[in-house]
Amino acid sequence: LRDVRGGAWFDDIAIWQVPHVQVSTQSTVNIIRNPAKPKLQMVVRDLTDQQMTAHVNIYDLRRRVVASQTRQVGAGHAGQWYWTPKLPGFGWYLVDLQVRESAYGNRGGPIARTLGAFLWLPKRVGASQYDPYRFGLVAQGLAPDRLALMPDLLHAVGVNRIVLSAWQRD
Repeated sequence: LRDVRGGAWFDDIAIWQVPHVQVSTQSTVNIIRNPAKPKLQMVVRDLTDQQMTAHVNIYDLRRRVVASQTRQVGAGHAGQWYWTPKLPGFGWYLVDLQVRESAYGNRGGPIARTLGAFLWLPKRVGASQYDPYRFGLVAQGLAPDRLALMPDLLHAVGVNRIVLSAWQRD
């Protein structure tokens, strides 16, 4: 090894501090029942205080854009906001939040992006007393943080039975 010499030089190194982005709903399990309307909370945390543009698209099950919103964030603009989108009806929706540098418009790719999903269901109607017992939820092999969400999930979908793992895989 003493006969081997070498070196390395680096040019044009850039370190980017990307913003933290988050999308959530008013429900911990992202299931909302009518008459409540889905209320989205978007958070863009950025420590650089640069001006950015946040684009939010909501897609339906067929991946069609059903609602859209654009906002300025950073550089004095609020990095957290709420939005109750007008949706075409009940169903499953995908939320796509992309943040871009305002100086580049839509030419550059997003510097931060997150996806979220939620289910908007109709109000429970005259179910028989046996309906909650006809179906169940299989929740095996879940991480403890996911397991903590099960009571909210069972209540949101109206199911009274759950199958849990008695033992961990390890």
